[in-house]
Order: sequence, then structure tokens, then C-alpha cells
Amino acid sequence: MPTSAIGERGFTLIELLAVLMILSLATVAVLLAVPPRQGSVVKDAEKLAARVVLVRDEAIIRARPTAITVDQSGYRFEERRRGEWMPMEGKHLGRIGWGEGIAAQNTARIAFDPTGAADQDMTLTLVQGTVQAVVQIEASGQVRVTQ
Repeated sequence: MPTSAIGERGFTLIELLAVLMILSLATVAVLLAVPPRQGSVVKDAEKLAARVVLVRDEAIIRARPTAITVDQSGYRFEERRRGEWMPMEGKHLGRIGWGEGIAAQNTARIAFDPTGAADQDMTLTLVQGTVQAVVQIEASGQVRVTQ
């Protein structure tokens, strides 16, 4: 029996290769668009710096000393109430852990007085693999993030 091209269905090899090439290019585009993992350590450092500024400002507004304690697993904020250091309350002021794979190289505690000045300079280095970010808090109350 003769076969005719009209009744056959399917794709040619060229069409399949073209589809595979388009899928490969789309995959490469997506992989290039995804931010590298190193961004998360910088993001955590920037979030910490923003919260430190918030707590420093809280010390000024409330006319009450505040502090930040940093350890290997994260950080927490405290304020001086009735002669004792108590955890600060609020959505962004509770105990906060580092992101996945991030660790602090050093631990420290720094307190802000009601003028916004810190009791000491503090340099905190966050590390994720080979990438690091440094949060610097000066005694004047200035906060900076560097890579």
C-alpha cells in the first residue's frame, strides 16, 4: 500500500531540534536572571543595619537606653526598663536569626544611650561561604554596610 504524506502525523528532526534549542536558551536566560546566593548575606547585613538605626532612634525618641546583642545564630534588641534590660517588643524587634548558611564571625553587645551615641564601636562580619558583608557601628551612632 502506498502511503501519503497527508495522513501522517509527527514532527521532523529539525523541528524537534529547534524546540530543544529554544528550551535551552530559555533555561540559560532564567539561570542568568536568578540572583546569586551571595546576595542573601548582603541583604541580611542591610536588614541588620536598618534595624540598628531603628533601635538607635528608639533610644532617642523614648529617652531610654537600647541595646543589640549579636551571636552566631542571630541578634536581639533590648531596652532598659525599671532598671533591667528587657527584650524590645515589636514586629521587627524580636529575636531575628541569620539566613540559611550565614554566620557571624564575632559576637558582641552594643548599647545606645538616649542621645543615640553607642557605648563602643562595633564591627560585625557576616559570612556565607566565601562571601562576606561587614556592618560597622560607630560610637557616634552611624551605621554602614560594606562588602
